[in-house]
Amino acid sequence: MVGAGFLASPYAAKNVGYLGAAVIIPTIALVIELGVRLLVSTKRELKMRGYREMELTYVGLGRILLGRLGFSVILATVSLAQFGVCIAYVIFVSATFHEFYSGIPAWGYALMMLVIQSGLCQIRNIKNLQYTSMMGNVLVFLIVISIYSFNLHMLGTTGNKASKAWDWNIRHFPRCIGIVTFAMEGITVVLPLESAMKEPKFFMTVVDAVMVGLCILLLTFGEVGYMVYGDETEDMITNNLPRNVFTNVVMATVTCNLIFTFPVQMFPVTEILDKEMDLLSNELYRTLIRILCVAFSVAVGISLPDFGAVLGVMGGVCFCSLGFLFPVLFYLILFEETLTTTKFWLLIILAVIGSIISMLVTVNSVIDLVYGK
Repeated sequence: MVGAGFLASPYAAKNVGYLGAAVIIPTIALVIELGVRLLVSTKRELKMRGYREMELTYVGLGRILLGRLGFSVILATVSLAQFGVCIAYVIFVSATFHEFYSGIPAWGYALMMLVIQSGLCQIRNIKNLQYTSMMGNVLVFLIVISIYSFNLHMLGTTGNKASKAWDWNIRHFPRCIGIVTFAMEGITVVLPLESAMKEPKFFMTVVDAVMVGLCILLLTFGEVGYMVYGDETEDMITNNLPRNVFTNVVMATVTCNLIFTFPVQMFPVTEILDKEMDLLSNELYRTLIRILCVAFSVAVGISLPDFGAVLGVMGGVCFCSLGFLFPVLFYLILFEETLTTTKFWLLIILAVIGSIISMLVTVNSVIDLVYGK
């Protein structure tokens, strides 16, 4: 998610102004950090109360604390979120390859993704995904540094073109929230990663360091990009780059990053299906489930060509609820008797504000998807 979100961050800054971005991006980072902390605290408390590690997935917490209905809602939301990310990846990869060579239709490249990911998604253990994830992260770093350096050079040559300090237009700032939330959110893989650590007690220290670094890099990358291209900033900063060898290398690297990180985004869905359908001992069905999940993502990706709108919808309807609203609800239910009145009502108020913003972002993104920007 980070790769696509980074490339869209200058467009996010354009929609709220450079000072608006300086407020919104750190605020969203703090909210996401709080959501992770509440989720991890809930899991650790339930583990102390005797629940097994395999029961304490995101969806498992929903079953334990919210019952069957809550479990069903969370299962649907998690599945929609992760499928949405994978669909966005398919759209971007197929469109990028088609731009390189138009002799093959975009759906042809999507079918190639089906073959590649059907193999990569057979990796059963998230520890084994560290290699593809590491390769993806290295590629993201190279992409960001390359574009960052290019934009800094352009800023010194052309000067600052950012014309807006603030823009709170009701049709503009939800786009920024959706994009930034999409870029920074990854809560569905938090619990598996915490379980996979040799020393889980250091997990939140690692998360804190990563979130601070990610926030700083995302903010400055977005601000510099907006300052270079001003009102002409596109929804993906790569569309503003000159068409030359440098841009082609960047686009190829972005594409490779998404290919390598696709299995990580699909993992929460397949992990849930394995456990909920009791398939852990049946390798054939587990293999077929993964192929069908990839095939579904590819089929929807072929039929939905709007990459930006998909990001917005996912950022609104899925990641706002998964990243903050559900963790708050889990925490309130589990710790209700020990919470102070101030902390209880503060969490309630934050949840209400988050719900309103989530609906606003989602409605705005759906309008973009149906009617265009």
